[in-house]
Amino acid sequence: MSKEVLEQVILKASSDARFRAQLNDNFDAATRPYDLSPEEKSELKKGMAGELADDRTARQTMAATAAETAAATASATASASQAETATTTATTTVAQSVNTTTAAD
Repeated sequence: MSKEVLEQVILKASSDARFRAQLNDNFDAATRPYDLSPEEKSELKKGMAGELADDRTARQTMAATAAETAAATASATASASQAETATTTATTTVAQSVNTTTAAD
């Protein structure tokens, strides 16, 4: 199970009053379409009883989760970009070295 699926459920619960009511009335049926582990269902159920029951808190929770995801994505993108730049620089250096050696011969 991925964090993204849990985030989808939280997002839907924070923005869809009917879904939130279904979670409260029949939690198992509401979460059946989602691939959640028993631990994630337990955590979500705790949230529904506490902080997700309040719309404001649900939006804050969802916003914090979205911010964490965005930060992780930005970090991964930056790392990939740095690796690509390093590879390009190394390739260019090797090519220049080969060209210099060839020209000297």
